[in-house]
Amino acid sequence: MIGLLFATATHYPLHLRLAGVKDVALVSLGVFVLILATVFTFNMLGTTLAKLFPTRVRYTAMSTAFNLGFFGSFTFVVAVGLTKTLDLNHVP
Repeated sequence: MIGLLFATATHYPLHLRLAGVKDVALVSLGVFVLILATVFTFNMLGTTLAKLFPTRVRYTAMSTAFNLGFFGSFTFVVAVGLTKTLDLNHVP
């Protein structure tokens, strides 16, 4: 949870700040902070998912949860499907 809060607080401001920076050392430091925030977010993912599911279905459930929820191959398909289903592009 701390990693998620850290990532939320740092990613957007750092991306805005790094857009116009030309110093390689400063950009490297900014990218390091972004990677650190991501590491804090995902370091407990495997353990957390393993404890959520019983042994019999653990690998199937973990791979399904990971692919549907975390940057997997189905995320784009689900997002487009929701957009089409909910008609979010319709402007009244």
